[in-house]
Amino acid sequence: MAFEGRFKSAGGGYLNNTPGSIAALRFEATEWNKGTPKAYSTFSLVVDTLADGATEPVPQFLEAGFLYPKDGQGISEDGLTLESDKEGDLIAKGSNAERFLASLVEAGIPEEEVLAGNLRNFENLFGRRVVFGKEPDVAKQMASGRKALNLKAGSYQAGTRTYTDADIMTAGKRKDKKDKSKSYNHDRLIVTSLLGEAPVAAPAAKTAAAKPATKAATKTATKPATKPAEVDSDALFTQAESMLLTLLANAKDNVLARTSLPSLVVKQSVAENLEPAERDAIRKVIVTDEFLSRQSGWVVNVEDKKGVINLAV
Repeated sequence: MAFEGRFKSAGGGYLNNTPGSIAALRFEATEWNKGTPKAYSTFSLVVDTLADGATEPVPQFLEAGFLYPKDGQGISEDGLTLESDKEGDLIAKGSNAERFLASLVEAGIPEEEVLAGNLRNFENLFGRRVVFGKEPDVAKQMASGRKALNLKAGSYQAGTRTYTDADIMTAGKRKDKKDKSKSYNHDRLIVTSLLGEAPVAAPAAKTAAAKPATKAATKTATKPATKPAEVDSDALFTQAESMLLTLLANAKDNVLARTSLPSLVVKQSVAENLEPAERDAIRKVIVTDEFLSRQSGWVVNVEDKKGVINLAV
């Protein structure tokens, strides 16, 4: 998937030296040659970014590689986990997704926390407050420039003309879709630093300050005294029902994609000033078949492969 050179945040502006929170890290795939022996999918790591002051998370799509159904590779129904019948990393080396994850470690998140989900699930990083930034994707822009100049891979010579790196980088710029006289460098999303526990106050009245994920939320740290599994299931389901109905009532046409629920729960929890443990308990239960099958005020469109949820009339 082509990655935009600038990263839009809700309400205007771009994610460049922008403080905010990682609302969710999930996966999306596009299938190719479906139903044939050569079937495969291209997939992306989707970073739902919630910039300080923004009223809703904005997804940033980072190309991550390929998935092959013949190896049992795919994405879980809730979009949070990569699946495979075989061992080994599924996120491609050198991809924008890998670079983003590496930037988390460089910014100061312990490597064991990033690796806690075996590079297949990153729920323990939800709510982490960071500064989002961007850096040039030199390899992508050089490849694009060589294609534009009809140069072979690694070559600087075309006929009698010799090009420099600067020539190739200029030729490889991404053209503006609306104004062909404008062009931009190929940049990619990274995290430049971590933020402490005191977030920047959001100007929007309904948006409360985001809270950082604590070690209690990670898989490698000591578990908190009150775990989501220990919460009374009836009370938890009632709370999750209330939140789902609120999300549906505020959604366009009262329709939500099932895969969007985790990041929306984070956003709503921030607005309601819920504690991290409470937020995570709701986030984990609200996407389960057991909960959604209750259909207490909503209906689930099981015909839609994306799991679109519709508010009942």
